[in-house]
Amino acid sequence: MPQLLNYYYDTTYEEIVVFSPDYYTEVKEIQAVYKTEGDLIDDVKAGIEKVFGNCYIDTMDEATIAMLEVFLHIHLHGQRTLEERRKLVKSYFVGAGKMSASLLSDIIGTYTGSKSKCEFKSCDAQGNNKLYIDTERGSETSFYASDIMELIGAKLPAHIAYQFDVVYENKCTVQNEIIFGYPVIPNCGILNCGQEVTDL
Repeated sequence: MPQLLNYYYDTTYEEIVVFSPDYYTEVKEIQAVYKTEGDLIDDVKAGIEKVFGNCYIDTMDEATIAMLEVFLHIHLHGQRTLEERRKLVKSYFVGAGKMSASLLSDIIGTYTGSKSKCEFKSCDAQGNNKLYIDTERGSETSFYASDIMELIGAKLPAHIAYQFDVVYENKCTVQNEIIFGYPVIPNCGILNCGQEVTDL
């Protein structure tokens, strides 16, 4: 998480001691006051850093993400890690305004981390059109197609029919070993008793 404040010392107490007069180092009451003030200021710094972190989706804590999910009407189907929830919320903020194929690809890519192909073409003999969306599986550890379907449904107008497909590509190597044999079966009567087949 990016830090808003620059910390040279580990604690504020250490910083206070460095900048206070040397003769106070032996006074226990003053050291107790410094320690208390240092702890209070450390709590304030931690609160500032938390508020700063919650301003960005990539660093939001669980409570802030939960509030955004309620605000965006995101219905989670199953358990998600905090990182997965952040990606889903982030994808809802991409693509406000006029929808296009490249924008739709960007929205899906924000969630999946992979490229998508969008085509609007005829789907039946009556000349009706449908939006075909093909996306690659990507390298993410988890992938919920229901999240993407809900996201697309929220972004596209209701009158546009669409079909969403996930493309999986797995590279594998297949090796086959084929042995051809040449069975030498002589015609009847060519070999004499005890004669080797290789003599032919």
